Amino acid sequence: MPRTISGERLRDRFDRFNEIGATERGGVNRPSLSEANARARDTLVDWFENAGLAVNVDEMGNIFGRRAGRDDDLPPVLLGSHVDSQYNGGRYDGVIGVLGGLEVVETLNDAGVETERPIEVVSWSNEEGVRFQPDMLGSGVFAGKFDTAFAHSLEDKEGRVFGEELERIGYRGETPCEPRDLHCYLELHVEQGPTLVNADLSVGVVEGVYGFVWFDAAFTGSADHAGPTPMDLRNDALVATGDVIEAVRRIAGTESADLVGTVGSLDVSPNAINVIPERVEFTVDLRSYDDDAVDRAADRVREEIDHAAARE
Repeated sequence: MPRTISGERLRDRFDRFNEIGATERGGVNRPSLSEANARARDTLVDWFENAGLAVNVDEMGNIFGRRAGRDDDLPPVLLGSHVDSQYNGGRYDGVIGVLGGLEVVETLNDAGVETERPIEVVSWSNEEGVRFQPDMLGSGVFAGKFDTAFAHSLEDKEGRVFGEELERIGYRGETPCEPRDLHCYLELHVEQGPTLVNADLSVGVVEGVYGFVWFDAAFTGSADHAGPTPMDLRNDALVATGDVIEAVRRIAGTESADLVGTVGSLDVSPNAINVIPERVEFTVDLRSYDDDAVDRAADRVREEIDHAAARE
């Protein structure tokens, strides 16, 4: 008899889980360590325990649910993703990897299958990085990319500290977060793009992961009145920023076939209809499978920023 997951159970879980932090547009709002994220964590722990998993929370707030194997000393198969979201995130982003991993475990339980090695399902902390930067923080400490003290010291825009916020919501565990032996790691993930739909495909296998460069930049001009200031005497920070936005798009289209570039955040000051923008802070996001292409593009964008500053 073939062993298949219960689509009905998985859909029901998605629907119930995505009531937490639901938005009017059908997405979710569960930024890391928010009240909604805390409720999502509580729900996940309950479901892990109901599935017979041994739950452990490490010092980064990563949540692990462990199903024992015949030889429980073998390195485990790790399944998972994250349950934090962007401020207006997608319903399936991250969650499909965590709830999908839980469904695999429940299917094995239903079939009475004992695996040779243990299986763990994980939900990583602060994977999105929308509130605390950098992103992929919990998995980054687990992989040895960051240390715990650095992660715990990070602050959000309101000055709230990551480690203190973990403590506040009750998810600052005692288990050290550090690299350990794994048999393999598998993550089911929504594509978050149009490629599969446009190709009329339902599933794809990941062959590579984008490397990326993020950086912040700012132009400072002069906040003069929009009426009496002639065009040739203006120092408009937003015009310079517009030049860079165009350059990012142009560079992304020419540096390599898969490179993409985005200016996703602008902070304009004084942001008034009749005042020339004095200062604009903005972000640049460049991504490609080719690390060298990302680095070349970043250098070109920085040159364009210098040129735009000189022109304006």
